[in-house]
Amino acid sequence: MLLAHCLVAVLCFVLFPAVADDGVAAPVQAGRLSGNLSSTGSDSLNSLMQAWSLQFMQHHPELNVQIQASGSATAAVALTESTANLGPMSRPMTHTERLRFERMHGYPPLEIPVALETLAVYVHRNNPLNAIKMNDLESLFSVEPQCRSVRRISRWAELGVAPPLGQRRISLFGRNSASGTYGFLKQQLLCHGDFKPEVHELPGAAAVIQAVALAENGIGIAGARHQSSAVKALQLLRQDQQPMTLQRTLFIYLNAHPVMGLGATELAFMQLVLSDTGQQLAEQHGFEPIPLETRLGLLQRLKELVHVD
Repeated sequence: MLLAHCLVAVLCFVLFPAVADDGVAAPVQAGRLSGNLSSTGSDSLNSLMQAWSLQFMQHHPELNVQIQASGSATAAVALTESTANLGPMSRPMTHTERLRFERMHGYPPLEIPVALETLAVYVHRNNPLNAIKMNDLESLFSVEPQCRSVRRISRWAELGVAPPLGQRRISLFGRNSASGTYGFLKQQLLCHGDFKPEVHELPGAAAVIQAVALAENGIGIAGARHQSSAVKALQLLRQDQQPMTLQRTLFIYLNAHPVMGLGATELAFMQLVLSDTGQQLAEQHGFEPIPLETRLGLLQRLKELVHVD
């Protein structure tokens, strides 16, 4: 009999999801789970974590799920200090974050990719610009361009916009340093460079969209799923004018003891997340799903973490 190590469940046993030829079904029953399940981390994943939690609690009404979305950086801290069971992040953990966790617990954190997200570059809906090159985007946001461009851009005219908007300085909007979006763009867009100090750092993607909607001279980067009639998403181009996308993987990190495995509640929650039902919820919230083959491998990995008596 497979028994999952459990701290919060009244009765714990885990049935792994059935694998069909065309997908992965969510577990019909995963035991009577109760107690608390806490999540601290990514704002970008907040709405999806809420949706997964609601779906999960339909099968476990005695379970209390608490979600705090303060940014990806807080996930690593909470997981290391054992103040959260789940650490959703919109970027991979840094080497320093992993090292702190390993020093505290003696083993590395478990990294599970749970969804994909495409980022978009937004301008005010009245802005005539329709596309922007990646190197120009780096020039806009970087203190000192590192890998694509040497020119400096500060006004819309330098991107081909005619007056009167062309004469205005460009207002830059981004996320604060606690967010995974900040870390992802620092690595992928700025090539590990630094953001300009004049970038207005905002606490969430919705705040970036709102700021751009109110500033005719504004530009910001947020998830493509946040598109609204008040802003316009620009086509992102490579230097050779070919279209490209800026896509990232989103993760949930867990504390999986090498001997005791995962808690039954965390395990059952992750099975739901990686099931077809969980990935359909991801699509409904504007994310792209994790490929089936990858999910099957992750589910097998989770299965191997179950403690056997």
